[in-house]
Amino acid sequence: MIIPNICEKGYHCPKKNMKGVIYCPMGTYCPKGSERPISCPAGFYCPRNFMSVPLKCPKDHYCPSKGNAIPTPCLKNIICKEGSKKMGELEL
Repeated sequence: MIIPNICEKGYHCPKKNMKGVIYCPMGTYCPKGSERPISCPAGFYCPRNFMSVPLKCPKDHYCPSKGNAIPTPCLKNIICKEGSKKMGELEL
Protein backbone atom coordinates (compact mmCIF):
# COMPACT_ATOMS: atom_id res chain seq x y z
CA MET A 1 0.00 0.00 0.00
CA ILE A 2 1.33 3.41 -0.95
CA ILE A 3 0.78 6.19 1.56
CA PRO A 4 0.50 9.53 -0.24
CA ASN A 5 2.76 12.42 0.71
CA ILE A 6 1.09 14.91 2.99
CA CYS A 7 2.54 18.34 2.47
CA GLU A 8 3.56 20.26 5.52
CA LYS A 9 2.01 23.67 6.09
CA GLY A 10 3.60 26.40 3.99
CA TYR A 11 4.13 24.00 1.05
CA HIS A 12 1.98 22.49 -1.68
CA CYS A 13 2.31 19.12 -3.41
CA PRO A 14 0.73 19.00 -6.85
CA LYS A 15 -0.59 15.51 -7.65
CA LYS A 16 1.46 15.41 -10.83
CA ASN A 17 4.66 16.01 -8.84
CA MET A 18 4.25 13.75 -5.82
CA LYS A 19 8.01 13.33 -5.44
CA GLY A 20 8.57 16.98 -4.61
CA VAL A 21 7.10 19.81 -2.62
CA ILE A 22 6.88 23.45 -3.64
CA TYR A 23 6.85 26.38 -1.21
CA CYS A 24 3.91 28.78 -1.19
CA PRO A 25 4.93 32.17 -2.64
CA MET A 26 4.10 35.61 -1.25
CA GLY A 27 0.42 36.51 -1.71
CA THR A 28 -0.65 32.90 -1.08
CA TYR A 29 -0.91 30.45 1.80
CA CYS A 30 -0.88 26.66 2.06
CA PRO A 31 -2.46 24.77 4.96
CA LYS A 32 -1.09 21.28 5.65
CA GLY A 33 -1.93 18.89 2.81
CA SER A 34 -2.40 21.56 0.10
CA GLU A 35 -2.31 20.50 -3.54
CA ARG A 36 -1.92 24.11 -4.69
CA PRO A 37 -1.44 27.57 -3.15
CA ILE A 38 -4.52 29.56 -2.11
CA SER A 39 -4.61 33.30 -2.83
CA CYS A 40 -4.92 35.42 0.28
CA PRO A 41 -8.49 36.74 0.35
CA ALA A 42 -9.39 40.43 0.34
CA GLY A 43 -9.04 41.81 3.89
CA PHE A 44 -5.97 39.61 4.48
CA TYR A 45 -2.35 39.53 3.30
CA CYS A 46 0.50 37.02 2.99
CA PRO A 47 3.78 38.95 3.22
CA ARG A 48 6.29 36.10 2.91
CA ASN A 49 6.90 32.72 1.35
CA PHE A 50 5.90 29.57 3.29
CA MET A 51 2.72 31.05 4.83
CA SER A 52 0.22 28.51 6.19
CA VAL A 53 -2.51 30.99 7.20
CA PRO A 54 -3.25 34.50 5.93
CA LEU A 55 -2.81 37.50 8.24
CA LYS A 56 -5.69 39.90 8.84
CA CYS A 57 -5.04 43.30 7.28
CA PRO A 58 -3.75 45.57 10.10
CA LYS A 59 -5.49 48.66 11.46
CA ASP A 60 -4.86 51.84 9.38
CA HIS A 61 -4.34 49.72 6.23
CA TYR A 62 -6.57 47.96 3.71
CA CYS A 63 -6.15 44.87 1.53
CA PRO A 64 -8.42 45.37 -1.47
CA SER A 65 -8.03 42.21 -3.54
CA LYS A 66 -7.07 38.55 -3.56
CA GLY A 67 -3.37 37.79 -3.45
CA ASN A 68 -2.29 40.73 -1.28
CA ALA A 69 1.34 40.51 -0.20
CA ILE A 70 1.60 44.01 1.29
CA PRO A 71 -1.20 46.01 2.99
CA THR A 72 -1.96 49.44 1.52
CA PRO A 73 -1.76 52.34 4.02
CA CYS A 74 -4.94 54.39 4.42
CA LEU A 75 -4.75 58.11 3.78
CA LYS A 76 -4.35 60.51 6.69
CA ASN A 77 -7.62 61.10 8.59
CA ILE A 78 -9.22 58.00 7.04
CA ILE A 79 -10.30 55.24 9.41
CA CYS A 80 -9.40 51.71 8.34
CA LYS A 81 -10.28 48.97 10.81
CA GLU A 82 -8.40 45.69 11.06
CA GLY A 83 -9.41 43.40 8.19
CA SER A 84 -10.48 46.29 5.90
CA LYS A 85 -11.04 45.46 2.23
CA LYS A 86 -11.33 49.10 1.20
CA MET A 87 -10.37 52.53 2.46
CA GLY A 88 -12.61 53.59 5.34
CA GLU A 89 -14.48 56.75 6.21
CA LEU A 90 -13.15 60.23 6.81
CA GLU A 91 -12.41 60.85 10.50
CA LEU A 92 -14.31 63.92 11.77
